[in-house]
Amino acid sequence: MNLLRKFILLPSLLRLPILLMGLTTIYTTIQAQSGIGFHFGNCYSKFHVVEGEGKFYDFSPDFDHKGFKAELYYCYAFNKYLKLKPSLGYIKRGAIIKRDYGWVGIDKFTLNYLDISANIDISPIEYFSINCGLNNNYLIKETSFLGKVRSSDGTEFYKRFDFGYELGATITIRNIFINASYFKSIKPIRVIDFISTIFPDAKNTEYRNCSIEVSIGYHFNLQKKKERS
Repeated sequence: MNLLRKFILLPSLLRLPILLMGLTTIYTTIQAQSGIGFHFGNCYSKFHVVEGEGKFYDFSPDFDHKGFKAELYYCYAFNKYLKLKPSLGYIKRGAIIKRDYGWVGIDKFTLNYLDISANIDISPIEYFSINCGLNNNYLIKETSFLGKVRSSDGTEFYKRFDFGYELGATITIRNIFINASYFKSIKPIRVIDFISTIFPDAKNTEYRNCSIEVSIGYHFNLQKKKERS
């Protein structure tokens, strides 16, 4: 606070050069160590189900709900081994119900999310990095399908925010990279508890998103290449 007060009390002719020097330093640092990029690909997902007193759906245990993901990110490199990547994107997750009774078929729950995440990239060797981070997904819309027929909009039954963790690995060749990652919700995205109104000690049924994601992308370096002498 004292430094800020001293800066404010400086004459305007001195404040302007100091401010410009500070902005130039910040800009040079960011430009020298940062980049931007995008990636897109497939998302194979399922619900991790914790069964309560009642079983409502027979969800497939496989990652057989095929969705889509697309993200834009900003990359800040602390050094050649460690990078921070905040990102913004769209992702489609969900789950499959395989019916082998009555009318045999497949039902599908699809959840469309706005994805805001922050990941750390650790590069032990060149061309390869390990990724870990936290994702905060905002539910835009949920759609249910009975067979191939769209049956209902069930957005109101799911929590708007899905907070989870992500672990992955990336292979980079020049500016092109391939990423594979695993995501899981930390908290349930849906809790079914109406049985507890009849049986107070009954356990709730909980659903969490769980997905394997594979994508390809391109990275733009903001650092200017040094001219060879």
